[in-house]
Amino acid sequence: STLHPGETTVEAINYTIADDFAERILTSCRDVLYPGGNQHSLDSMCGRPYDQCTKEAFMQY
Repeated sequence: STLHPGETTVEAINYTIADDFAERILTSCRDVLYPGGNQHSLDSMCGRPYDQCTKEAFMQY
């Protein structure tokens, strides 16, 4: 590492998330609204409108 000479820097991590786990996370967020507004939280957490959010899009965003 140039910031910390003599130390190892992790540059990438590959991981796998089970489909049912990703689906449960998405489902638990599906109806969450921003406080004080009528906008779904998924609108800013998925990269597409909440009603078009898929578990794949949600996990990749």
